[in-house]
Parts: sequence; structure tokens; C-alpha cells
Amino acid sequence: MKKKIDFIIADNKYSKKIFRFYPKNSHVHGFNNDNPKTWEEVYKVYFAFSILEYDKNTNKCIEMYVEKFDECSCIDSVAYFIANMDSYGDSAIERCSPSGDGTHWIIEKFTIETYESMCDYCDEVEYESYYDFFLWHSHNGLGYHFQLSENKAIEFTQVIDDYLAYMLSHSECI
Repeated sequence: MKKKIDFIIADNKYSKKIFRFYPKNSHVHGFNNDNPKTWEEVYKVYFAFSILEYDKNTNKCIEMYVEKFDECSCIDSVAYFIANMDSYGDSAIERCSPSGDGTHWIIEKFTIETYESMCDYCDEVEYESYYDFFLWHSHNGLGYHFQLSENKAIEFTQVIDDYLAYMLSHSECI
């Protein structure tokens, strides 16, 4: 089983922010003695993930947010919201709370105007969409915020979907 699945939130010459899933510490359980093959057959999930900041100068990694036991996680809803927020227009807010003791999410999509100066007398207006992600623990209130461009948010959705598929293929009976 894989130890980690990473998504790079941001990367510059000084640091790197990483959203890391821990499949080896995560669990997908079925209702009975058979491993579930579809999400409809899943009884409960426990997902482990963290957000890390890696300092390239010191080669040290700091855990900025840690979820060791996201019971009844709503990470699948996060991916769904990102994939379907275009239907809401230029701005939208979605909230996602776990059924158990875990991470709560608020996802906000917003659009900003950017100007590209092509010459002294003309500016071309472009619009770019971004996503704000606010996460916090239900049991201790600690949280974290990060922002992704629309293209990075779509990549994040794919990583979530890949992680979920991997976890389902390594599911366990109860």
C-alpha cells in the first residue's frame, strides 16, 4: 500500500506547500465481511491527510494542518463541489461537514479582473477564477486556509478522485 499521495498547493524558490494523503493510515470499511467494491457498499471511512510546508533552505518540513482520523470524511464532496462550481457562475460558497468527528470545509469560488497592458493607451481585461479553501477540525477548532487557481483546483479534484479510487480498491471489511 502506498505511504502517501501528494498534491502541490504552491511551489516557489523558497518553499513548497503540499497537501498529503496517507493511504496506509486511512481506512474504508464495508457493511459486512466483504470488502466494498463500490461507494454504495461503504459503511464508514477514516482518512488521514495533512498540509505540509517544506522550507527549501533548511530542508525542514512543518505540519501546518494534520488530520489523522477524518471520520466520515467529506473529501469526496470537496471534489464534487470544485467540479460543479461552474454552474454557479462567477462566485459561489459551499460548506461541507463530516458526519463524524473530522475536518469541516468551506470552499469559496471568486473571480477577479486582471489587466494586461498591451500599450500605453489600451488595457485588455481578463477574468481569472480562484478557490479559497478553509479547513478546520471539529474537535479542536484548529484550521488552515489555502488558495488555488481554477486550473490547480481542477488538478486537486483529480488527485482527490485518484486517492478515493485507490482507497476503495484497498478497502476492508468491518
